[in-house]
Amino acid sequence: MVADAVPHATDRTARAAVRLVAPDGLDRIAAMLAAYLQELGAPARYPYLPLYAADAARYAYEFHHGAQVVGFALVRRLEGTFEMAEFHVSPPWRRVGIGRAAVAALLATHPGAWEVASAVGMPAAERFWREVLPDAERRRQGGRAVFHLHVAPGAVG
Repeated sequence: MVADAVPHATDRTARAAVRLVAPDGLDRIAAMLAAYLQELGAPARYPYLPLYAADAARYAYEFHHGAQVVGFALVRRLEGTFEMAEFHVSPPWRRVGIGRAAVAALLATHPGAWEVASAVGMPAAERFWREVLPDAERRRQGGRAVFHLHVAPGAVG
């Protein structure tokens, strides 16, 4: 079996297919979520994941490069605003365009008001969000950078 090649860090052409995950596919997200939470230094238990199978205002997405799953996003809608609850690209796939392509696809899928926050103590995450959301209003809340933007239908893509 030959694994998909990981692009070189200088290759900005990697593309991601963003796919909505069915409730019975959340186990794949759970596996990536564990590594993501460890990287953040957060508790390994994520009690909200089952809600993505039951709540129509929550959406779980996987990022695919070819046949390989290389990241995920958990999006929820609260009081008319979409929130990027969690966003993760596996370390070997960072800085090659996967995250940028995934953000563009998610914003295009859910036009409207958005809020995206970077984790405390993660300057690389804050830098990523500043780069991919250059027109967003940025505020500090509880040590986190929180980005607010409105996406018009058809404005991304």
